[in-house]
Amino acid sequence: MKTLAIALLHCAPQHKQHAHNLEMVMDLCNQAGKEGAQLVIAPELCLSGYSFNNREDIRPYTDTIDGETVQTLSKLAVRHGFYLCTGIAEREQETDLFYNTALTINPQGNLVGRYRKINAEMRWACPGNPYEDNTFATPWGRFGVLICSDSYHSLMPRITALRGADLLIIPANWPPMGLQPEEIWSARARENGIHVAACNRTGQDLTMDCSQSSSALFHPDGSPLLCCTSQESEIFLLDIPLNADDLLENDHRQAMEKHRRQLAGIHDCSLNLSAIQDLTSFLGLPASGNITITLHVPANNLPSGQWTQHFLSEPWNTNGLHVLPCSSYSSADIEQFARHAASQQVHIVLRSTEPEDTYFLIQPSETTPVMRFQMETGKSKMWFHDLNQARIAIAAPDILQHPEPVLATAKNGCDLIICCEGNISEAHIRTGGVRTIEQTAIAVCSQNLAGFWMPPQGHARWQETICPSGSSTTVAFDTKLTRCKRFQDRVDFPTLLRGIPTLCQTRQDLL
Repeated sequence: MKTLAIALLHCAPQHKQHAHNLEMVMDLCNQAGKEGAQLVIAPELCLSGYSFNNREDIRPYTDTIDGETVQTLSKLAVRHGFYLCTGIAEREQETDLFYNTALTINPQGNLVGRYRKINAEMRWACPGNPYEDNTFATPWGRFGVLICSDSYHSLMPRITALRGADLLIIPANWPPMGLQPEEIWSARARENGIHVAACNRTGQDLTMDCSQSSSALFHPDGSPLLCCTSQESEIFLLDIPLNADDLLENDHRQAMEKHRRQLAGIHDCSLNLSAIQDLTSFLGLPASGNITITLHVPANNLPSGQWTQHFLSEPWNTNGLHVLPCSSYSSADIEQFARHAASQQVHIVLRSTEPEDTYFLIQPSETTPVMRFQMETGKSKMWFHDLNQARIAIAAPDILQHPEPVLATAKNGCDLIICCEGNISEAHIRTGGVRTIEQTAIAVCSQNLAGFWMPPQGHARWQETICPSGSSTTVAFDTKLTRCKRFQDRVDFPTLLRGIPTLCQTRQDLL
């Protein structure tokens, strides 16, 4: 079986030591070439170092794409016959603009890719153009490039996959903090069905300790093929199997794109809310406040016919929102829950598979105590509802596989997305947390496990609560936290939304 040999140059650049760093990268490239590497990846800004105060501070360490440094790197690629992707601080001669750039050079020494970081360093770098194609052709398929925190924002990897990339290359300078980048990179591989190769740095920068940072390679299903760290410069080399056509496997990507075409009503993810200070008044949301959510999970050995009585026998927080797992609830069960909702003044969300797959929102209302949301085969849908302190969305289970519907929901002011499932896997658990980056809380309840995730604050990891089998867990949050939303809108939305069906109903129709 033929393979693609990928080398990650997990190196330790020194701040403002351009000549030293170039020599280091050259030495590592020579070693990788001798090892038979066909694709060599170096970290973000590996020649200049990372932390600079302003344009004049970094100017002496910038390079032009036709300058001596790039010519030297091109000769290395030719000598060893590999593709080389490396980070530089780019100076554009015509405009004197500076960019955080990743250059890709092919084995003929030609520049085949230039990607400029979009979430660029605010003190000195100009943001890149999101409409420029960040992919390029290779003998093993199409590859794409993003830099470090650009991979944090889900739509950028998604657009890269839609441009045909089977492998996403990420030069990074990402120190371990509350949020581990491996969780992000794994999710980007899984949700797009593509390989992800992330080359991080090690060592100490001017302001960041990257000595424990990881470089990694992920399979299209999100599983790690390699995840390593080293306090010294080191080459991590891995062979990726190719298919019968000597290409990277892309079955996962095609399956995800096929499933994505079933999504509807996601165009709101393109809305620009950056100028809106008060989403509550602008979107007509309920006044923010504290809300409690209780997730109920049955014991493993409890027959489904006994679930209703079991759940009703548990303590219920008055005025709270209660979420039950998916099952074949009968009409009599729904009636019992409706009486319980009225007596306890609670809201209940559940999903029943019999006689048809339907979500139920049961509320203490004399006019509409039971609301039904019909699932449709082959379609992914989401329904909105306003409670006293929150706008919630009730979602089809597969919604969380994709970032666009979650982001569209968040831009409609949603505080919480609720999914009810049969059984959820570890992959579902990981996806629930990553989805909160789209700026809404997530609650998933199933027959074996439940989880609740709050969006991350700053550079911290999302808050996570896991409810095991045979228990119930109550969480509370102030929806003020989910009204402070910031979105990455430097995105190629035409590429993202081309070919996606529109939704006949508007959000107002569904409220």
